[in-house]
Amino acid sequence: MCPYPYGYEAEKCMIEVKKWIPVVKGTDTRLCPILNRMTYEPAGIIETFATLLDRAEKWLKEGAHGLSIWDLDSSISLPIYLNLAYHVASKEGRRRLRKMIAHWPVRHALKSVDDIVVDRFHPGWNV
Repeated sequence: MCPYPYGYEAEKCMIEVKKWIPVVKGTDTRLCPILNRMTYEPAGIIETFATLLDRAEKWLKEGAHGLSIWDLDSSISLPIYLNLAYHVASKEGRRRLRKMIAHWPVRHALKSVDDIVVDRFHPGWNV
């Protein structure tokens, strides 16, 4: 089971692992909530790579069996998701990833591309 952070009406809803544990308890079903989101700002949620790791560790501590990543097949071409996919599965990997993050360059939010304001969707969808 892979809970996603939007409800049926596309309203933001945080995934609460503790509420899902009783649903899968006593079954062969594994709870692997979606770690990332397809969109951020419209839901009022601004993520950093460190917050993804924080949430992954919180969910695993709360009892999630694993994690799922939305649309990784296209995102894996981005170094940030490639590193996440490679390291997030183990405690040692997450520790290594936190060390790597400490030395990465500062990232700034993209506000516009060629006078097209990036306010809702990925810039590739606007062109």
